[in-house]
Amino acid sequence: MDAFAGAGEYALESEEALKTGEAASGIRELAARDEADAALAPYLDAVRPWLARSAYPGSPMIMANALREGDELQLLELHPRDVEHLRRCARQHPAVHVHQRDAREGVKGLLPMQHRRGLVLLDPPYERLDEYQEVVALLEAVEARWPQAVLGLWYPLLADPARDRARQAMLDGIAASGLRRVYRQELVFDPDAHGLRGSGMLWLRPPWQAEQAFAAIGAGLLAVFGGQRGAEGWLVEE
Repeated sequence: MDAFAGAGEYALESEEALKTGEAASGIRELAARDEADAALAPYLDAVRPWLARSAYPGSPMIMANALREGDELQLLELHPRDVEHLRRCARQHPAVHVHQRDAREGVKGLLPMQHRRGLVLLDPPYERLDEYQEVVALLEAVEARWPQAVLGLWYPLLADPARDRARQAMLDGIAASGLRRVYRQELVFDPDAHGLRGSGMLWLRPPWQAEQAFAAIGAGLLAVFGGQRGAEGWLVEE
């Protein structure tokens, strides 16, 4: 399940993408460098077909292309325009189901799935400060309904002090929630950025040996981005 699915595909030559320049200094640079290939080969192999036509796949399409026989994928997205685009992207995947639903309601309505094991990915936009606390309740709701699932939560590392406090309050709330086998990863790509400085991932019940994979991925990212931007080390903690 991808609870904040987005549009499914993004044009790298759009006016918005060109204005930020994030693709040129991010995914395109990563895909062109050999240092990261060993750790990130599955990911890079998944995104390169899109890059060849100046597009980038959202997490729904990466997951859709990784489905095995018998798997299914539930995608939740509330924005009407994004849902329309997402449905076009998912049309060729019969095991992918798109729902125009708010994640806070949709997760509770669709879980548990019939499968014993699975993955729930949460990457809210964090446009409102109270979204940080809503995430804690959402994690608890998933845990109550599908306790065997792996949970992945993305969150931004921002220069804004209020949002940084909200991020820390979210992490404190998760620590106090009683959830176990929680792993956290953070990487600051640009310590001097005025907006997005880096990204964090929090995992609940990651698969066996995932910790080694986390460390290898971090090393691969630092090999590409560390020198030019002063990127800080890859934090992995339990």
